[in-house]
Amino acid sequence: MNIRKKFGEIVRMYFSKWKNWKSWKVRRTNGDSKCKWSSKTIVFNKDELLKEKDDVDLLFIHEIIHAVIRGGHNQKFLNRLKKAKTTASKLHRSELENLIEKEIDMISKSEKFTNYLKNRIPDIVTIDAPDISWKELVKAITAEHGCKPRDITKHKFARRLFNQAKKLVEIEKKTREKFGLLIPKCEK
Repeated sequence: MNIRKKFGEIVRMYFSKWKNWKSWKVRRTNGDSKCKWSSKTIVFNKDELLKEKDDVDLLFIHEIIHAVIRGGHNQKFLNRLKKAKTTASKLHRSELENLIEKEIDMISKSEKFTNYLKNRIPDIVTIDAPDISWKELVKAITAEHGCKPRDITKHKFARRLFNQAKKLVEIEKKTREKFGLLIPKCEK
């Protein structure tokens, strides 16, 4: 498959308003498919390029959206994916339309879980269990949410939020000690 030609075809069909697409490079890789904004390069996993036509088209659409919106799997990404689904429908590409719908569902669930983590981690550390360790926090969230530890630890922001919340707890503790504050913690 000529990936440059395929890239141009997908851009013309699904991203006709994207004017600077020709400045982007496309490459094959043994690693993960991804959009690299810093070098304006989209790399495609060589094995994924051997899949069925609709799967390959979805892969191109997915990575091109990253390039177009210059971002990750957020609401803007989902909106652009919905536009691609509408275009697939107009082109009578029902299998591709179904694949895009599954992708939208998967990313929507992932975004909801990400937001849950962004709210829940600081709450657990600063309110529920100030002495909790990272390992204990991961275990608590997996029990509470019914997910796997990897679903939490794969997000770099999760550990960063944990560390920030622990710093806040430490600052509060030092402030209490410094000023002799004996304000009791609220009981649950």
